[in-house]
Amino acid sequence: MPNILIAEDEAILQRNIAFILSSHGYIVHTARSGLEALDAIKKRKVDLVITDLVMPGKDGMELIGYLSEFRPDIPIIIITAYPSLDTAIEAVRKKAFDYVTKPFKMQDLLKMIERALSQRKNISLLWVKLKPFKVTEREEKILKLMIEDGLIRNEEIADKLNIKPTTVKQHFENLYAKFNVSSKTALLSSLFKLIAAV
Repeated sequence: MPNILIAEDEAILQRNIAFILSSHGYIVHTARSGLEALDAIKKRKVDLVITDLVMPGKDGMELIGYLSEFRPDIPIIIITAYPSLDTAIEAVRKKAFDYVTKPFKMQDLLKMIERALSQRKNISLLWVKLKPFKVTEREEKILKLMIEDGLIRNEEIADKLNIKPTTVKQHFENLYAKFNVSSKTALLSSLFKLIAAV
């Protein structure tokens, strides 16, 4: 079952959401701040994040910024008691999947979660779409580690594949040429455009 992280500092709401999601079969992790949420994302598998915007320490928007840059594979649903057009626009710009204001119906949140997770499944269709780019088997493994496991650093990827970081660097340079980009961020953006086109 999918792993869902709830970043919410309001204890009662966090417990209620966690209880309902658990009763629907989801594996639930919780965090009381953006910092706790970042720590959880780095330590465990997370398939979807539900985050409040206003939290102590790092707020929800900082968390969304991190996910947008380093884990664009994780869909984000925002819950907030302080809705504004500016925050909604910024959240969408940072690739948040959906935005709901408190109080909300749990049935609505469950539907959003289902939609976000089904969209995430489109990632598996990406690998078929890579054929025209002549991506090698090793390059595909590297891309899978980036997209599905969230590994970004060459050293992490090299460790998983039991190769040298310089070899990973060379593979990335080959991928940049194939996708006509110059960075990992731009490469991920290209890949997610392919997914969106599925």
